[in-house]
This record gives sequence, C-alpha cells and structure tokens, in this order.
Amino acid sequence: MLLKGPGSILPIPFTAQISSLNQLLMKRIVLFAITLFCIAATTNAQITKGAKLLGGNVGISLYKTHDAPTTRNFNIMLNPSLGFTFKDNQVFGFNLNYGRYQSKNSNGWNESDLYGGGLFYRRYLTLGKGFYLFGQTNVGYTFMDAAQYSHLSFNGNKRKEHTVSLSLYPGIAFAVNNRIHLELSMNNLVSLNYNTSISKSFGPGFHSEIKTTGVHLNTNANPESELSVGFRIALGKK
Repeated sequence: MLLKGPGSILPIPFTAQISSLNQLLMKRIVLFAITLFCIAATTNAQITKGAKLLGGNVGISLYKTHDAPTTRNFNIMLNPSLGFTFKDNQVFGFNLNYGRYQSKNSNGWNESDLYGGGLFYRRYLTLGKGFYLFGQTNVGYTFMDAAQYSHLSFNGNKRKEHTVSLSLYPGIAFAVNNRIHLELSMNNLVSLNYNTSISKSFGPGFHSEIKTTGVHLNTNANPESELSVGFRIALGKK
C-alpha cells in the first residue's frame, strides 16, 4: 500500500507588503500557527515511505473591465511538482513555476513573464472522512521579465528581476479516491524574499536605468488571491 490509515490516500504538491498587522493578517497567522502545531503533534501517518506524489497548481483568469478605456486582462500560473515520501506522512520534492500576465487597452499595455523552481517540504495531518490538513515550506528562485508602454506619452519601461524566497503556507486536501487528491491552499501566506532588479525607462529624448537590491517580508493579504486550487496523484503500487 502506498498509503495507510482510515480514509487513506495522499498526494503532493506554487504578496502584499506588510504595512500593518491588520485583523485579516492576524487571523491568518493564528491559523498558520495552529496548523503547524497540529501537524507537529500528530503521530498518525497517512503516506507510506517510498510513495511518489505528482501534482501541482493551476491558476487562469481572463476578464475585461468596462470602465473607459476598456481593458482586457489575462493571467496564468502553472506550478507542477513531484514529491518523494522519505518518511511516513512527510514529503520532500521539487517544483517548477511559470506565469504570464497581460493587460491591454487603447492607452497602452503591460505584460510580464515569470520562470522559476525550487524545493519543498510538506507534512500532513489526517482530519477524517478523506480530509487532510497540511503545512508546506518552499525555498525557490524566480526570474521575472516585465515591460509596459504608453501610447499616450510614448514612454515605456522594461524590468528584469531575480528573486530568492522562503515561504510558508497551510492548506487542506480531500481524497477523491485512493490515487487522487484535490486541495485548497493559502499560497505564500508568509514569505521572505531577496531580490535584485534592473529597470530601464525610455521615451522621446530620454533613457534611464535603475538597479535595486532588497530584502522583503511579505504576506498574501489580498482576499481575492489568497486561495489556490491544486491536485495530487499518488504513483506506485496500490
């Protein structure tokens, strides 16, 4: 058996700057702390050592704003991952990241591409009736290539950014059958990032370049983007 225990099966597994610890942020930090405490305290294993877990997260949005000028927006994020159960209920693995954002209207356009990858550690806690609680830590690297241009001022900007990050987040998974899990998570609930960037601005008669380096502590405090849907498939013998 790859997985054991009641309701058994198990899968695997992708900011707003902190300005004040508002009530929403405090609730999430408390939830995250409770998640870690429960996971650390549990001794009920759900995944047998040696299981391989294939999965990931997918996010796609396509929408149009009707305020003048009409703006068309497109956003996609792909996060495939592969994990290895090195110990009952504990998974270590790697993931890849790709994202693209586009926004266009009669005044100009804005777009960016993101590429990256990293390592993760995840631990599960059984809740019963096919539900599981998990906590995950990620260490990763991303490269972003972004550009924007205004048809009104004929000004533009190109930006390249490299980021190394450490992130933590909780989530919940549901076992559809003995191979497939669906999950809901608060991606990058808390993250610590080190980044370097080069920004080049241009327009009629001018050109400038700015280089920056910084360390940032972030939290995903936007209610509209806090949740991510993913899936996991257990590979190996039944």
